Amino acid sequence: MNISNKELHADGFERRGTVYPDAATTLRVEIHKDKDVHGFVVYVMVVNHEFMKAGKTETPFSRRMHGTFNSLKNKMGARAAHPRYQEKTFKEHAQATILAKQEIELWARNFPSFELMMAKEKELNDKYQGLWTKEGKHRARGRA
Repeated sequence: MNISNKELHADGFERRGTVYPDAATTLRVEIHKDKDVHGFVVYVMVVNHEFMKAGKTETPFSRRMHGTFNSLKNKMGARAAHPRYQEKTFKEHAQATILAKQEIELWARNFPSFELMMAKEKELNDKYQGLWTKEGKHRARGRA
């Protein structure tokens, strides 16, 4: 399901970075220097205006994104057969986006409490059912 920049801004989200396909390193994560966010954070991944996934983190947003995409790189590299990198909805589908040379927009918003963070992540994934979420996986199989 599509989501516009206008919708994201209206909901308090800001574009905080981008994941770029990179021939030398598979992918490259760039977080805008003045756009890192800390605390109770909900982030959204968007590809070509399509909502792919909402997630949450209590670690700095930049650290979470670098860790997430380094893990994805491992799935795409020599360690891909390791059980740790198998059967993960995000890792299953996001690598196809990178291999197709598409950019991933990274949006994020800070929340004043853990409860609000949890509620917003659930609300977004339930509403948009992005392909990189369990909700989207069920929708794709016709279960939702």
